[in-house]
Amino acid sequence: LRILSAAPQDSRYTDGLQLRWNVPAERETPSARALRTGFPVIVTRPNEELPAERAARFTAQGFKIGGAFPLISGSRPFGVLALYSDRTDFFDAARLDTYRAFAHQASAALENARLFEESVHRAGEFEALYDTAQTLSLHQDLRGVLQAVIDRAGTLLGVEGGAIHFYDAARDELELVVTRGFPFVVGSRR
Repeated sequence: LRILSAAPQDSRYTDGLQLRWNVPAERETPSARALRTGFPVIVTRPNEELPAERAARFTAQGFKIGGAFPLISGSRPFGVLALYSDRTDFFDAARLDTYRAFAHQASAALENARLFEESVHRAGEFEALYDTAQTLSLHQDLRGVLQAVIDRAGTLLGVEGGAIHFYDAARDELELVVTRGFPFVVGSRR
């Protein structure tokens, strides 16, 4: 698990904290358990419910209670909202329902943002394919088409150099046909 954000920003609780979700149940963190089960996990007795090192870190921050609320898309948990308090009564029934509802709303918002980002990326890919097709249609000779392909591939992939080789089966050699960013002699064979 990777921590994406923490508040307050001056809290050192998450510094260097490593969260693992694929550990035996006796070493499982509340966040990992919430992720695995899809249900909130509330820690009310940190010294009994957390490994010693984690409990020491928890109480050193002044926390007395913590909650791990799974972020779920469809039926698949994909993250955890972890909340901590210095008040032992912090997760009463009303607040528990509120935080559970908040986690569901946050899940929906995060999933919508992911889907939007994915569709923007996909639209960019389709635009690049369209532009490539347009560029390729301008060339009448094979070498011009291949040069356009290697140039477009270099631009889209963000690489400085590239080459297209054709395989000559009769000679069992590769012939360099076009390059981008290399001083190689076109027509050379290997």
